[in-house]
Amino acid sequence: MLIFTLTPALFWSQEIKVIDANTGDPIEGVALYNTQKTKSILTDTFGAASLSDFSREDNVNIQFYGYVSQVLSPEKWGIDTKLILPLIPEEQSLEEVILSVARNPTSRKQIAEKVAVISKQEIELQRPTTGADLVSLSPGIRIQESQGGGGSPVIRGFEANRILLVVDGVRMNNAIYRSGHLQNAITVNPNIIERVEIVYGSSSVGYGSDALGGVVHYYTKSPRLNSDQKITTSLSSDFSSARNSFINSLTAEVSFKKWGSLTNVSYSDFGDIRIGKYRPHGFEDWGLTPFYSTNTRTEYNPNPVVNPDPTVQKNTGYKQVDVFQKWLYQIDAKNEFVLNLQYSNSSDIFRYDMLLQEKNGSLRFAEWYYGPQKRFMLAPQLKIFPEKKFMHSGVITAAYQKIEESRNDRTFNSLTRNRYLEKVNLWSLNADFEFELENNHSFSYGIEATNNDVQSYAYQNELILNGNSVVGLTTSLPIPTRYPSRGSGYISFAGFVNWVWSVNEQLTLNLGARVTTTSLEARWKEYYNINALLSNVRLDAEALTSTLAITYRPSNKTQWNVIVSDGFRNPNIDDIGKIRENKGVLIVPNPNLFPEYAYNFELGLTRYLKESKNYLDFRGFTTLISRYIGRDFYAIFADTTTPDLMTILYNGSEV
Repeated sequence: MLIFTLTPALFWSQEIKVIDANTGDPIEGVALYNTQKTKSILTDTFGAASLSDFSREDNVNIQFYGYVSQVLSPEKWGIDTKLILPLIPEEQSLEEVILSVARNPTSRKQIAEKVAVISKQEIELQRPTTGADLVSLSPGIRIQESQGGGGSPVIRGFEANRILLVVDGVRMNNAIYRSGHLQNAITVNPNIIERVEIVYGSSSVGYGSDALGGVVHYYTKSPRLNSDQKITTSLSSDFSSARNSFINSLTAEVSFKKWGSLTNVSYSDFGDIRIGKYRPHGFEDWGLTPFYSTNTRTEYNPNPVVNPDPTVQKNTGYKQVDVFQKWLYQIDAKNEFVLNLQYSNSSDIFRYDMLLQEKNGSLRFAEWYYGPQKRFMLAPQLKIFPEKKFMHSGVITAAYQKIEESRNDRTFNSLTRNRYLEKVNLWSLNADFEFELENNHSFSYGIEATNNDVQSYAYQNELILNGNSVVGLTTSLPIPTRYPSRGSGYISFAGFVNWVWSVNEQLTLNLGARVTTTSLEARWKEYYNINALLSNVRLDAEALTSTLAITYRPSNKTQWNVIVSDGFRNPNIDDIGKIRENKGVLIVPNPNLFPEYAYNFELGLTRYLKESKNYLDFRGFTTLISRYIGRDFYAIFADTTTPDLMTILYNGSEV
């Protein structure tokens, strides 16, 4: 009797180690769960996991992408305390799970949209240096990166505020994302990313405004629970000779039965960019930097300096610190709580192209740099599994983000430094749910609310010098701000529903719709206003977007995809209220804007290769844009600072 009492207890104290059947290497991240999906665990770095949480009656499902899934029952194992399970690699996995399109896990074969996945293994192999370089690992993505500290993804010709950046379900795009190149992707630390999913084409049903060209969704790593290694640490260091750059990253993880913690601190030091010397095009001086400015916040030089090595692009280096902290608490078998904290802060980032501008045969700017670019995010998240008829599972994510950026410039032969400072506070709430009905009908639905508060400041100071050192600044004098000087706000509310019907093994239909309402308000102080007729602007807009997608699989190796969708982008504070001068052209506020729409038509063929995880994806698509927001000539009739109706006096210069 004693033997029969101890045997089950001994069995369920077992540890399992999962390895690759071909190489014998341990596999990290293998999912083990019971049939009801109320208990689950992932294997650790050593491919190990404890079976202590499973009961005697449980059949344990073991699953990992790219390998043949297995189901284990107690009868198969006996009473050995340590078990080794080889997983056999699949010839081809058509069951890859995509998280981003429907905002819940969906089999790739049910998705018509083109989705590129950058896996954890590829990230660790390629070692990208920034969040922008990370995205460039995906074919079909171009990164606009004309200088250090840049990195603006381009998808199907769309860029900047027509591409939506998302991290852990929280939209990064805010009310001052501009239509020009953006560098916000570099605030995402690649050392903390588990995977990236890139959705090509309009994705406004799942994500709302800005997703005209596509979505870049970063998924960060999560702490493990109940790992045999309670505390683990790792340190990595990367060096690049091309930029003389160093990247150091320290990671610490704590794992207990009910809670876990993952911490990462990274420091990046990027040197100046060095360009190639080989010029087959015949333009020997193309891309060279013959002169540069040595001026900084604290150093003064009245003249440009000759560059001893013109192939080195001076003033392209910068530094950055990233901090990541995620806590995971398993409330019970069906609910878990995650607290996600991210912080990024850079040094001054010089604007290389502006520092190369010439005026009267010499460099125009002695200083032109972005001040420290700061991004802070705190996002509590609740994952629930009520398993009700119309709510099988759900994810509720609240987030607070604080973004700070500035622009600073001073011309040669002047001691006046201009500073433009922007601060954005962004609150958001997302609730995403899903359920399934009989006859292969699955639904996902959710709501989203966001609130942007934008404060814009601008002033100028005279430098106080002691030789070639800047020892102080005079009292600040106000100048016209980049965005509305009395503050501005942007609020949005949205709801969406997505229906997927697997008609049979070959055919899947997908229909989705989203309703979004937005309210924008911009306010100017009279002193800062360049247009006396403009003091307060309010813009309310609504948008209904939809998606119809069909996937047809005549065989396991072939999939046809048809998509008809539309997307939209509401004008934000940058569109309506920006004031900016560049090369003698002044951009001024325009309150008469409407949402722009994109209509997407796409036909695709996916052909999976034999005995390979690779596939060929052929896509033909066209995108029609309506109410495109662009730039045109504009006259401020209330201005009398110059006799020319088409020019005004701005910061002491006629533009």
